[in-house]
Amino acid sequence: MNKTLQGYILIISATLIWGFSFVAQKSGMDYVGPHTFNFLRGLIACITLLPLMIINNKNNKKLESEQTPKTEEEKKKEKRFFMFHAVLNGVILFGGMAFQQIGLLHTDASKAGFITAMYIVLVPILGVFIRQKLRSIQILCMVLATFGLYYLCIPQGMGLTFEKGDILVFGCSLLYAVQIHTLAYCSDKVDGVKLAYYQFVVMGILSLIPALLFEEITLSGIIAGAVPILYSGVLSSGIAYTFEIVALKNIPPMAASFIMSLESVINVFASIVLLGETLAGREALGSIIMFVAIILAQLPAKEKDKPWQHKE
Repeated sequence: MNKTLQGYILIISATLIWGFSFVAQKSGMDYVGPHTFNFLRGLIACITLLPLMIINNKNNKKLESEQTPKTEEEKKKEKRFFMFHAVLNGVILFGGMAFQQIGLLHTDASKAGFITAMYIVLVPILGVFIRQKLRSIQILCMVLATFGLYYLCIPQGMGLTFEKGDILVFGCSLLYAVQIHTLAYCSDKVDGVKLAYYQFVVMGILSLIPALLFEEITLSGIIAGAVPILYSGVLSSGIAYTFEIVALKNIPPMAASFIMSLESVINVFASIVLLGETLAGREALGSIIMFVAIILAQLPAKEKDKPWQHKE
């Protein structure tokens, strides 16, 4: 199969999985605390990825034996590069998931899905800091997204005040935008499955600390919340995040983020059907404006203005 086509299939699959993940995450916290949920999610993701990582390591060793041997200095340099990015992405993932999970305690899953999707608009904005050109259409999208966020999150007559949950989920969106850039930078230089595994190791360890300090962990709660925890750990984390990392080797990050923006639409459908949530007229208008901004932000740039140059 063509690698580019494979990349698009993987990112579409990840988006479908993530579209239902907010429902699982919110449901899971009926039984365990947010940090406990994330620790279990990371642990299960690692268990899911372990067999695949072992197979990958064997295949990589076989490929290395057929290539020109690397010097010890080259091996050390590659190892340092990998460990730095595994820890970096693990820390970012911990922060993003913690903000999102705690935020879901204070806001609806449907709203959280659209606010999280703001990272699609934030990706090109952050690109300015690494000398990527910000296009006029993206500036327009920033304005639209701001208006959309206002209508979605601020009730009529309440003034400029955001709920705690909305602010936390926006923090998650910002961190996910940062991670798009960090993954795009290193994904073609490292083993994607191995990177996914170790970033979840880091995320899980960091989540365990506040879980032990601030939350009550009970076996009965874990068993009662097994279904949403397993969905988030196996599918949303172990499989979908690996799909994203592998896909970013073969498709442009901007194209990937466009497809991933559909996650918010799938999430609203899932929240209405499975959780019985509804969007008021004002909130629905905000959602539509934000979705338009997200789509417009991904319109192809002229060749000379493209912020990302994808190479086969």
